[in-house]
Amino acid sequence: MTKDARYTTAKNEILAGHVKTVPEFFSVIKKSVVAKDLGISLDRFDKMIIDVSRFNMGKLFKIAALLEIDEHKFLSIICNQWQIQGKKPVHIKSKAKKKK
Repeated sequence: MTKDARYTTAKNEILAGHVKTVPEFFSVIKKSVVAKDLGISLDRFDKMIIDVSRFNMGKLFKIAALLEIDEHKFLSIICNQWQIQGKKPVHIKSKAKKKK
């Protein structure tokens, strides 16, 4: 499988500091291309893009690998998007039993 040449363009834009958010990333490469390379449906991928907290680390690391950039660099784009969306971390309540 030949990798889409737009990954190289996206990589260069990210490393130059021109791409700092998820929408900026997808102005360089089509969502459908990335979704296909991740092996997920475009519908599911759209939901992940709308709410970046739906991404799992494996998918984020795979995108970084496709871009041939450090994982931290791509995670910073996701973190920037998270802040722009004004989201807050989900607090998970413990189901541990209380001691009497």
